[in-house]
Amino acid sequence: MKIIKWLLLGLFSVVLLLTLYLTFWFDLNDIKQQLINKVAAQTGRTLQIQQDIGWSLYPDLALELKEVSLSQPEGLPGPAMLKVAEAQAAVALWPLLDKQIQLKKLKLHQVDIFITEQGKLNSWSGLTQNTDHTTAASTEKNKEKSAENPMLQQLQLDALELSQVTLSLQQDGNKAQQFNLQQFSLQQFQPGKAAPVSFHLTVPDQLDLEAEAMLLWQQNSKTLQLDKFQLKGDVAATPLQLQSTLQLDNQAQQLKWQLNELKIADSKGSGSVSLNYAGKVAAVQAELSLDQWQLQSAEQAADAKSNNSATQQPDLSFLSKFAMQLKLNIKQLQLARLELHNSQLQLQNQQGLVSLKQASAELYQGNINASGFLDARKTLAAYQLDAKLAGLDMLALLKAAADMELLSGTAALQLKAQGQGLLPQDFKTALSAKGDFNITDGAINGINIPAQIRTARAAFNNEAAPDAGEAKKTDFSSLTGSFTLNKAVLENHDLQLAAPLLRLSGTGNANLSTEQLDYQLKTALVNTLKGQGGKSKDELANIEIPLKISGSFSKPKYQLDTKALFEQHLKQKVDAQKDKLKNKLLEKLGGG
Repeated sequence: MKIIKWLLLGLFSVVLLLTLYLTFWFDLNDIKQQLINKVAAQTGRTLQIQQDIGWSLYPDLALELKEVSLSQPEGLPGPAMLKVAEAQAAVALWPLLDKQIQLKKLKLHQVDIFITEQGKLNSWSGLTQNTDHTTAASTEKNKEKSAENPMLQQLQLDALELSQVTLSLQQDGNKAQQFNLQQFSLQQFQPGKAAPVSFHLTVPDQLDLEAEAMLLWQQNSKTLQLDKFQLKGDVAATPLQLQSTLQLDNQAQQLKWQLNELKIADSKGSGSVSLNYAGKVAAVQAELSLDQWQLQSAEQAADAKSNNSATQQPDLSFLSKFAMQLKLNIKQLQLARLELHNSQLQLQNQQGLVSLKQASAELYQGNINASGFLDARKTLAAYQLDAKLAGLDMLALLKAAADMELLSGTAALQLKAQGQGLLPQDFKTALSAKGDFNITDGAINGINIPAQIRTARAAFNNEAAPDAGEAKKTDFSSLTGSFTLNKAVLENHDLQLAAPLLRLSGTGNANLSTEQLDYQLKTALVNTLKGQGGKSKDELANIEIPLKISGSFSKPKYQLDTKALFEQHLKQKVDAQKDKLKNKLLEKLGGG
């Protein structure tokens, strides 16, 4: 018993003397300069620790640093690579003796990280190992050794808190992109057990997001999972709310994100995203279903950003860095002025070649099917679109798209368009298209051609003008033609209209930039005006009557060429009289 007593007394004395030494004589600041010198010798950089190092031994082994900075490598301008206003760490002392790491607290406040690159020199130069001398076998061995480390497997973290962390990324002296982690908190973390985590991330003028979840790390399977992952905030000034589950499998090198409830602005939906990063190029698969969505036209988006004078094409080089397959379903889609229903979209990206495999929707009593591609592998992006529309209510479509009521009827249309450049002005100057259309059982609104002809005929015959109370429209059974679009000018030269009362052909153009019309029609009556105000065979039957359409899309002007009509009418009368005289002369000669 005396031996045990003296052993305990000796051990207590050693601990007491060690505690007194560490408390009253040992000072970490004595080795601060040695640490600064060692960093300078190994990296060529300047490490600064402005204030004394604070530390304590009881109840936990704790360390505190303030005003710490690490410079950029020599020859690389810019702010310090790392600045830390305050850093605190505390480790439970006794679990260390049992090869367990219980990190009681790790706190970083006001951290600035500035990563820059100029030529071959960057912020990491001199800090990372030379990969040329690191074999794949040694790398794999280090991974296995790290995975089998019992201290890491027993890691326990009571509190990790980060606040006001700013990451700035700069390349070749350009303006730095800034990411701000306003707050990050992880509490009671231990492998195999769920722990609450939250963060607040902002990017100036781009996003402001807050999130919380239950984090689960499985050490053996190298799997990180976020359950009850809730995200809310703004992305590009658009409100966003999300409830989801995220899983990262580091062994399979795959990420899966199940979007259980998604709300973007006024749209609600759900979906899933998976990312496989095992290959040379990351592969993304995504499916998304929304109840509604609103898209601006290219011109509206440019106007909203006051960017109509932009001269630089958008940078689409990021598309070459991954492959993607996307399926999108939207019940109600507002595309500029157009309203589409039950829209379905299938996109595929193969490292910069974006293929529109399928696009379909219902619109204005009809439907549309389209396919195409966007080739972003070129300096000037090129695109092509093939579309077919059928069963469209033409009047409703024109009112929605261009606020005009020129035509009504049921329309079918085929379109093939192509172009280069994605600036707003490119869609006017570099977009070309061709196609054909067929409109049945409709009317040309704003003009009653038979009524105008009757009015002109009454003037020629010195008769009273007919009743002007008829509807200003010209009914037709079919309206067909083809068209081309080049430099914002839509041209048609084979318009054919068939109606019970007349036949009509036309040629001309419509300027989409100025919204002006310049069109010439030729009208020929078919025997009678009966059915739209006429009573019997008309004396103007089969005479071609010129009709000019001008003005704007919203206020078209119609002008009947009465001079040409009079000349043709007079010619017809003269020819008729000639025929009568000829017949009488023949009768007399025959009778003689």
